[in-house]
Amino acid sequence: MYMTNILMSLASVVLLSGCATILKSSNEMIYIQSDPPGARAIVNGLEAGATPITYPVNGTKDQIITLTKEGYAPQTMYITSSVGAGWVIADILCGFWPVVIDAATGQWKSLDQKAVYGILQRQ
Repeated sequence: MYMTNILMSLASVVLLSGCATILKSSNEMIYIQSDPPGARAIVNGLEAGATPITYPVNGTKDQIITLTKEGYAPQTMYITSSVGAGWVIADILCGFWPVVIDAATGQWKSLDQKAVYGILQRQ
């Protein structure tokens, strides 16, 4: 009975989870650099710090990075996230539920780039 419960629990975890949901973290680090250095970096509306900086973000969502510095025009840059073909293939091989779960949670998405470099223009 005890062994049956363990096997049923393990089967539930495997069947009710997608590959990316189990194996991949949604957190990713992006590197933000500017010319001139020391610009204020704002990521998705939140203060991140002065450039150059490495900043944690949710890799399953698009990112908006704005650089500001006194005497310079602000610059906004975008990092998009997209579906990784490897996760989709792995999910399809595992069955119907992994595809549904990873699609619903967005876990099979990751950032298209891990760094941005902004060149600020003098005003």
